[in-house]
Amino acid sequence: MSQLRARIGRPIAGLLAGLFICLSTPQQVAAETSAKEIAPVLIQLMESGAPAGEEGTQALAEALRDFYRARSGAPLWFGAGAEGQARLAAGLEVLADAGSEGIDPNDYRLSLLAGGLAEAAKSDDAATLAATELQATLGLLRYARDVSVGRTGPARTDPNVFVAAKTFDPAPVLNAFADPAANPGDVLRAMPPSHREYAGLRDALRRYTELRGEPRRVDEGPALKPGMRDPRVAQMRTRLAFFGDLGATGAEADPELYTPLLAQAVRRFQTRHGLETDAIAGAQTLGALNVAKSERLHTIRLNMERWRWLPHELGERFVLVNIAGFQAEMVEDGRVVDQMRAVVGRTYRMTPVFSDRISYVEVNPTWTVPPKIARKDLLPRIKADPGYLAEGGYEVFAGWGEGAARLDPSSIDWSRYGEGYFPFRLRQRPGPKNALGEVKVMFPNRFDVYLHDTPARELFQRSVRAYSSGCIRLERPFDMVNWLMNVTGGPGPGEIDSLRESRKTAVVGLPDTVPVHLIYATAWTSPGGNVHFRHDIYNRDRLLNRSLQAR
Repeated sequence: MSQLRARIGRPIAGLLAGLFICLSTPQQVAAETSAKEIAPVLIQLMESGAPAGEEGTQALAEALRDFYRARSGAPLWFGAGAEGQARLAAGLEVLADAGSEGIDPNDYRLSLLAGGLAEAAKSDDAATLAATELQATLGLLRYARDVSVGRTGPARTDPNVFVAAKTFDPAPVLNAFADPAANPGDVLRAMPPSHREYAGLRDALRRYTELRGEPRRVDEGPALKPGMRDPRVAQMRTRLAFFGDLGATGAEADPELYTPLLAQAVRRFQTRHGLETDAIAGAQTLGALNVAKSERLHTIRLNMERWRWLPHELGERFVLVNIAGFQAEMVEDGRVVDQMRAVVGRTYRMTPVFSDRISYVEVNPTWTVPPKIARKDLLPRIKADPGYLAEGGYEVFAGWGEGAARLDPSSIDWSRYGEGYFPFRLRQRPGPKNALGEVKVMFPNRFDVYLHDTPARELFQRSVRAYSSGCIRLERPFDMVNWLMNVTGGPGPGEIDSLRESRKTAVVGLPDTVPVHLIYATAWTSPGGNVHFRHDIYNRDRLLNRSLQAR
């Protein structure tokens, strides 16, 4: 019970501790009241509208009524001796431990539910038992829904999140509750996502929750560098040790001296937070180090919610792009086999969150410039430099139809055109200056987003990589192409290299499509167990938090 107290607080834990003992002890709960006496009262309560469904739970309440009507009102928990109450206790214990899944047990009015159950435990009144039966089952059902598909739908959270909302079917859960051979606690424990990433976040939540107290923040001041001696170094040392980046060996003779050992710890911290790994504790590093433990816990919980939105099966092999983490992974059988840096959309041209399937790659692609980019980005450059189009290998067409005539850029008076009127189609030929580089990885979608190469290689050296117009640029695109071909039985590296060297555009279909998931994760754990955090570049954490608060 000590762990339960730590998670949900003494008042609720105290109520539930006594309740669990009571419900688990034979002949303690309404022994004289039979299921036959409770059943008609249950039916009567349901006919009057019980259990009351709050906003977002009406569908669950209706499913609950259908379930009990089909049973002719036969209760699950009361009126059948100690076994039913012990099974209820097993379910409530999971509900009380909702904090381990990043969910507040108080969201389910656990204290009120515990009070009602305590009253039922002392009562032989069929009406009390019937009402408590419905409220207890609804609470368990609500938790099952929330922990499996999420507490708030992605569409109502963020206009740039296009994850298809998962549906929750209450019937299998209720049937499992009714199965005498099934433990309701085990039923509920099986409801959260089984993804490796979700399990990692759950473990991170546990570890950060177990951190006791919190050392003071590092005082403001100039950057701290290796070799310096400063009282703020001791403050930094203490916080690094608190968050696990500096082990026991970090207890050096002079805590105010910035030693090589401390520099290693700072680099570890910078790596976990997506910062320049230069061991210089400047404004960004110290700002990240001063983030409170409570805020880190909150970020972990938000990201656990995002994983509940995703399909329970992502695929045996898939590509995972973390927009906020600026990285792309190739995953096989739950294991990351390769990872590379990525460049994503600017804050005013956000890369959307969605899933699709990769179906082909295009080697030496042309780039048909989207109209918005042509008007807003390229037209000012064309006006400033008449030779811009020729130098960049662009072709100009008189419209977007298939038969549109090709025009000579020098014959056009570009000063006549602007954002409101630009009737031309621009296409960039394959070559070293092509904005898509030498290859693009395609999963046709309504957002016109894809993965591709880029000639701007210098951007991959930056810690924050939000520079594209929405598509994802890959650090090692042909490594991904060769992996896709290998796992689907497509052409080998030699054939791909030949196509690449031909300088001609070639489309290579995959023998089998491969899932690709574009996600937005500001917290995750690496395969080694390190907890990573990233800046919320698109302010999507704030939108998600607002949606959860509204719920």
